[in-house]
Amino acid sequence: MGIRRIGIWVFLIFLLGFLLATTQPPKRGGTLTIGIPGGIKSLSPWDSNYTIRNKILSNIFEPLIQSERRTTKIVPWLAVRWEVEKGNRVFTMKLRSGVKFHNGAVMTADDVVASAKVFPLTIRRVEKVDSNTVRFVLNEPASNFPYSIAYVYFAIAPSSSVNEYQRLRRVNNLSLFQPVGSGPFKLSRWSKGKEIVLSAFQDYWGGPPYLDRIIYRIIPDDKERVSALERGDIDLIDIVFPKDLERLKKNPDLVMESTYGLNVCYLVMNTKKKPFSDVRVRRAINLAIDKSTLARKFVYGGYGIPTNNLLSPAFFGFPSTPGVGRYDPQGAKKLLAEAGYPNGFSAKFLVIPVARPYLPDPQGCAEEIKRELALVGIKVKIVIPKDYAELIRLAGERGDFDLCLTGWVSETGDPDYLLSSLLGGPKLGGNPAGSISGWRSSVFEEKLLLSRRLPLSDVMGRMKLYNEALRIAKEEVPIIPLFHTKVFVVYRKKVKGVIPHPTSIIRFDRVWIAQ
Repeated sequence: MGIRRIGIWVFLIFLLGFLLATTQPPKRGGTLTIGIPGGIKSLSPWDSNYTIRNKILSNIFEPLIQSERRTTKIVPWLAVRWEVEKGNRVFTMKLRSGVKFHNGAVMTADDVVASAKVFPLTIRRVEKVDSNTVRFVLNEPASNFPYSIAYVYFAIAPSSSVNEYQRLRRVNNLSLFQPVGSGPFKLSRWSKGKEIVLSAFQDYWGGPPYLDRIIYRIIPDDKERVSALERGDIDLIDIVFPKDLERLKKNPDLVMESTYGLNVCYLVMNTKKKPFSDVRVRRAINLAIDKSTLARKFVYGGYGIPTNNLLSPAFFGFPSTPGVGRYDPQGAKKLLAEAGYPNGFSAKFLVIPVARPYLPDPQGCAEEIKRELALVGIKVKIVIPKDYAELIRLAGERGDFDLCLTGWVSETGDPDYLLSSLLGGPKLGGNPAGSISGWRSSVFEEKLLLSRRLPLSDVMGRMKLYNEALRIAKEEVPIIPLFHTKVFVVYRKKVKGVIPHPTSIIRFDRVWIAQ
C-alpha cells in the first residue's frame, strides 16, 4: 500500500473517530436552569400575551396547530389534519388520538370545545362533530385561521381546568390558576418572585422529554442574569442585549445562536390629534429620522438592522435586507412648511419604560430621535411612564400622547396578525384591532380581507395583497418602522439540542444535558 493511500486511511479513521466523539447520542436526565426577568402574575395561557410567560407555558400547553421548530411554517399538532369549507369560513379538524393531559385525562372534542370558548378570538361557534372531531365556524372568511391559532395563546386544556380558569377569572384571582396541559412538562412548583419548576411528563404523546426538570429562575436585573450565566449558576438565557454580545461570544464555555425575530421597533403617531392628522407632517417626521444611525447606535454588533418595513426577514417572502427609506431633513422642513408649520411645533413623546429585545435602550433611542427632530424644528418632551401598564393606559386607553416609541413581537409568521394589530385593520373574527395610532384605511383593510378569502396555499396571491397593503401604510405613515432585531439564545456547552425560533419560543422536549 502506497504512502498516499495509507495517509488517506489514517485521515478517514481520524475523521470517523472525531465524528463519533462529537455526535453524542442524547442522554436522559438532568436539570436545565434558565434565567428570566420575571413579571409573571399567572400561569393561564388565555388571559395575557406576555412573551416571557408564554415561553414557559409553551412547554406546558399545546395548541391544535404548531410552528415548526426552526421556522414559522405551521404543522399539525393536537389536530392531525383539517378540511376547509364554505369559502374559508368552516374548518373541520381531526384530533390526535390518545393525547393525555397532565391530570391523566385523555383529550376529547369536549376539551377542545371548552378551550376554544375562552380563546382570545371571536369565533361564531365551535361544534363537536364526534369525540375526535371539532368544527370551527368563523364570522368571516379567513384562510389564515390555522396560523392564527398556532400559538400557546390558543392552548387546549381539560374541560375541568377551563372551568376553573373561568371561575377564577370571575373573582379576579387568576394567580391561583394551576396549569394543566398536554405538553412535555408539567408544573411542579411556583415560588412567586423566585422560581418556576417544571418536571418531565412521562406520558407525553410525543415521548417523554430528555430532561428531568426545568427551573426558571427569576433574575430581574439584566446584568445579573448575564453574570449568573457566566458563573455557571444558570445554564441558559434567551434575552440578550447588544452591550453583552461581544463578551458572551468570546466566552469559551458558552454557545450563542440567533435568528431574526418576528419583531419591529417603531415610532407611532397619534393621527387623531393635530398636527399628526396631516399626512405631510407624518411624512416629514419619517424623513427627519436617520434609521441607519439609530441602528448603528442601538442594535450594533449584528443585533439588528434598520428598516422601512413593518415585516421582518423572519416573515416568509420578505427580504433579508429591507430598505431603510430616505433620510432627508431638508425635505422634512419643506413638508412641514407646506403643512403650515415652518417653525415646527412641540409634541409629547411617550417612550416604553423598560428594555425589550426589540428596543434594548429605550431612553437612548428616544434621545437620539429627539435630537434629530429638533434639527427640523420639532421640539419633543420625553415622557417615560413608571411601568408598562402605565404606558398602555396612557397610549392605548387615553390616547394621551403625540409620538410613542415602542415595538411589537408577532406570535405567528402570518403577516395578517401584525398588520391588523398595528394598523387598525379588522382582526380575525371581525373585531377591530387596537391600533394606538388611530389610523384607519378602508383600502388597506380590504387588502387584508381579500387575502383571507384566498386559499392558504396561494402564497403568491396573499403576498401580493400584503405588499399592496404595506404600500398604502408607507404612503400614509401612521407608523414609522425603525429596526428589526434578532432573537438570541446563549447557553453553556453542556446543553444540547437548543433550537432558536423567530417567535423566541424554545421547545425543550428534545434538549438534553451532556454528562
